[in-house]
Amino acid sequence: MDNSVEQEQKYSTGSKIFLVVAVIVSLVNFADFAFYGREPTDLAIGIGFALMVYGTYKNGSRRPPVEDDPTFDKTASYGSAIGVVMVFAALAADYLL
Repeated sequence: MDNSVEQEQKYSTGSKIFLVVAVIVSLVNFADFAFYGREPTDLAIGIGFALMVYGTYKNGSRRPPVEDDPTFDKTASYGSAIGVVMVFAALAADYLL
């Protein structure tokens, strides 16, 4: 199977939209951290979204396979999960503390 065809099948429309939105949110939070407030929550949200972008880029919107799939990256899946936890924790810290 051609790699470009496999890559195209991996990304759904929702995955592509999420990638673009998550990259923008990540860059905005990094810029906010760097130039406006030096708030650690901005940095945590930026890193969290960057981890989610990495996981989505590597795996698309696929779930962990039942069989051994050599194209599925478990590290990217774990990174994505850590990114989600970081974003929720930073938002909770920002608004609840």
